[in-house]
Amino acid sequence: MGSPFPVIAPLLGAFVAALLWLGAALYVWADATNRGMPGAFWWAVGTVFTGPAGLIAYLIDRARGRLVPCSFCGQLVDDKSPVCPFCSRPLDSARWR
Repeated sequence: MGSPFPVIAPLLGAFVAALLWLGAALYVWADATNRGMPGAFWWAVGTVFTGPAGLIAYLIDRARGRLVPCSFCGQLVDDKSPVCPFCSRPLDSARWR
């Protein structure tokens, strides 16, 4: 009778890989939701289907801080930005304290 390790090891590896894959999607969803990003659910769904590539794309594209509405034009803007990229007006400096 042989060792069960050659049968169990690949199954265990596949299980761990699936947990990491789904964990990446859960991280993307939670982080995008906390940042107030629109489309957080779709980022997570994209990460489920693309795995590490979706996670990398999200990390590159995500907002640096929370998204807040511009007090002049109402567009969602990164709260760390000094100027609104849509209307070019300076944002409230009280956010940076």
